[in-house]
Amino acid sequence: KKAVVVGGGAAGMEAARILGDRGAKVVLFESYGHLGGQWRLAGKAPYKYEIAGDVQWLIDNLYRSGVDVRLNTPATPGLVRQEQPDVIILATGAVPRIPDQVEGADLPHVFQAHEILEDPQKAGSKIVVVGGGATGLETAEVLGDLGKDVTVIEMFEEVAATIGPARKYFLMERLRKYGVKLQTNTRLKRITAQYVETCCDEAARIPADTVVIATGVRSVSDLQEELADIARLEVIGDALEPRKATQAFYEANVVARTLWSSYDRGDKVSFREYGLKDHQDHRDHTADAIPPDLNIGSGGGMSDRPLMD
Repeated sequence: KKAVVVGGGAAGMEAARILGDRGAKVVLFESYGHLGGQWRLAGKAPYKYEIAGDVQWLIDNLYRSGVDVRLNTPATPGLVRQEQPDVIILATGAVPRIPDQVEGADLPHVFQAHEILEDPQKAGSKIVVVGGGATGLETAEVLGDLGKDVTVIEMFEEVAATIGPARKYFLMERLRKYGVKLQTNTRLKRITAQYVETCCDEAARIPADTVVIATGVRSVSDLQEELADIARLEVIGDALEPRKATQAFYEANVVARTLWSSYDRGDKVSFREYGLKDHQDHRDHTADAIPPDLNIGSGGGMSDRPLMD
């Protein structure tokens, strides 16, 4: 059997690795010059450096499983068709969500959070981070640690709403230590070259020479319809719906470990046998549901394959 995996993030790599270990011929297309996707970026956040070891473990074992990895190669229907796959796994992940109809969002001093995590030196000295979720706060922490003047604005009443209590406590302590300012019930209205204009509780102008957008992500599944015309298609990971890495790993395991048996029957992968009604149940599925033989990293064992550019 032959599989094509589109996307080299956590879900795509894990599915490809398992299929390769099970004897399938696997080609993985990745549009960037490195593997890891958003999971790789998570390892750049403070106090999450161990993730870098897990990413490298998966990269090493992906190559050991015999997967044909093609970096800097955006998948197209034509390229995929040339491989004559029996199955296609779409794992193209997610991209940052841009605030709708915000004037000035395209100015040159406006960055996505991942751009700043990749290179914090891009930021100036006075920064507004838009979005008080985990990504926004971790980006603010990186910048605060560099001595920057950082303000985080969040449209809802609470920041870090999805972060566990222990992690949230220590994160908030570090933000206080760095002097990061948090403004809740504050919506972004306009960005100019000199300031950010906000509204809601009260209108305000916050001086800023850098604006960082951390307002969540949206799924990338543009190829779904065209690829479905080539071979059987499974959509996994954030390409299906943005979720946590543990859920992406779980989904990749379910698909890869049941794929060929269900393929021979002509069925789609049955998530019901794993206690899930369907793909959407994954949003509430936690790490304790991950298959017991799943090993997502050793935390070490760095090879000569570069993790970062």
